[in-house]
Amino acid sequence: MSNNNNGYPSSLSAWVTVTILMVAYVLSFIDRQILNLLVGPIRRDLDITDTQMSLLMGLSFALFYTVCGIPLGRLADTKSRRGLIAVGVLFWSAATAACGMAKQYWQFLLCRVGVGVGEAALSPAAYSLIADYFPKEQRARALAAYSFGIPVGSALGILWSVLNPLLTCLVMWAVFGALFNQRGDGIEDFPLFLIIGQLMFNFFRESTSMAMESVLKNGPLLRKVYIPKYIFPLEKCCFALVNFFFSLVALFFVALVTWSHISLRTVLLAVYPIVMLFVFSLGVGLILSTMYVFVRDIMHIWEVFCTLLVYGSAIFYDPSQMASWMQAVINLNPIYWYITAVRSCVMWGTGLTLNMVLIPFLCSALSLGIGVYVFKKNQDKFVLYM
Repeated sequence: MSNNNNGYPSSLSAWVTVTILMVAYVLSFIDRQILNLLVGPIRRDLDITDTQMSLLMGLSFALFYTVCGIPLGRLADTKSRRGLIAVGVLFWSAATAACGMAKQYWQFLLCRVGVGVGEAALSPAAYSLIADYFPKEQRARALAAYSFGIPVGSALGILWSVLNPLLTCLVMWAVFGALFNQRGDGIEDFPLFLIIGQLMFNFFRESTSMAMESVLKNGPLLRKVYIPKYIFPLEKCCFALVNFFFSLVALFFVALVTWSHISLRTVLLAVYPIVMLFVFSLGVGLILSTMYVFVRDIMHIWEVFCTLLVYGSAIFYDPSQMASWMQAVINLNPIYWYITAVRSCVMWGTGLTLNMVLIPFLCSALSLGIGVYVFKKNQDKFVLYM
């Protein structure tokens, strides 16, 4: 059976083809977008600058994707289009996998070029196939369905920012949830309790860790042109904040799946401790970025300190279950107050107490004040140690 009896394949065959092509398009956009979520780890592992990272994310892919699309489009007109798509998918998939095994920057760069070359084979052949499978009056709808792979692939590409906290929450829920239940003193809505603490702490750790390296990593740029140096720690903290807001999808997902209670009356008040944590993290980031220029080992010390801080921030336990002296120690931790303030607004519906307003504000103001002072006092010496 053909489409409109004009020699086109059947409607079922045509739309199955479009669906397969759209899935391939979705996969191609996932492979493009996934790199955007791994900027921090990639820069740390390969020890590269922001400029080198931008080449990986932009020029190495876009240039070859554009240039190679022309000869590959010609091949789509003269050779097997299905074969071309199959080879393209195989090539860019292998190149994407090779990116994960790259040990040096030039290897990663070549792999990203391979991703661009492979993905350039898809669209020319797909457009040609769609034109042969649909009459003119249906072709626009088919092309629109194929192009729908762009937003779907882009959305799935950033899914890791949601999936990562979900998987971590699942593991911690299984371990610590069972532990607390055995003690007979479980925490109400423990999955929601857990993921709030986890997301808040991850935001603090990510923002400070990236801010710490930001100035030194941009040393080559700072030696050539004048740029306000505080821009780099600020940009990293803003980047971590955006990731945090994406990750909030995981929070609402956990609440929905576990039927945990979210207080709609006070949930918007949680913006205050989140903003205060951003300011606090920026201040700590300014201090760490200054120290890292002069003492490189501070990065390893900070990683150990953050591991210790995990256990002192009441992420997976209620401090009221601890001894009184331990509660006093936990109360000295600013991160605990930011986490507790968000829980109070989101879970318990009690809003912000006076302590939850004053302590986060004072900690943030003190952190930012010290951070700005230390950074400004030493920034003129940075170029001597880069």
